[in-house]
Amino acid sequence: MAMAEGTELKLQQLFGELRRMLDEIEAAAEGLSLEGSVQELLQPFDIPLTMHPGYFKGKKPIAVVFPGERIVEAKTWKLVAKALLADCLLASSSREMMLYMRGKVLGRSRLLLAATPKGMDAPIQVAEGVYFESKFDTETLLRIITDLIFKPTRYDYRGIKIRIRLAPRQP
Repeated sequence: MAMAEGTELKLQQLFGELRRMLDEIEAAAEGLSLEGSVQELLQPFDIPLTMHPGYFKGKKPIAVVFPGERIVEAKTWKLVAKALLADCLLASSSREMMLYMRGKVLGRSRLLLAATPKGMDAPIQVAEGVYFESKFDTETLLRIITDLIFKPTRYDYRGIKIRIRLAPRQP
């Protein structure tokens, strides 16, 4: 019985201390405006495409920013993929190799880059006669584009950035 009373007394002391600490935190935070800070955190920002693909998970794309500040609006990762691959096709140094690679870039069970959408689950038409399989999560999609398409074509993607916004978390 005495042990239970001692434990209860200690809990009351801890709660009292916790209340005092919370009061101090509230008093210190009264003069701060957190709304502006939250708004700043939600502002769009650019991430280099050279960043690890896993970093892009959970982020919402707004646009692709190419060198020279050319901006292509892309509000989904599929549109980001299309913009990136279309630019690779525009580059004379990588166009021929990318066209050659159609039908030769394989995933586990299907073509990733082809001349027709046949056999693809979620094809994106990049250009006439160029289709890309896009049924992947963000990390895999970006890894496929950079490692399996850009690197073999020697497409220089070092100056490309993805403009993103953080999605506010739902309560």
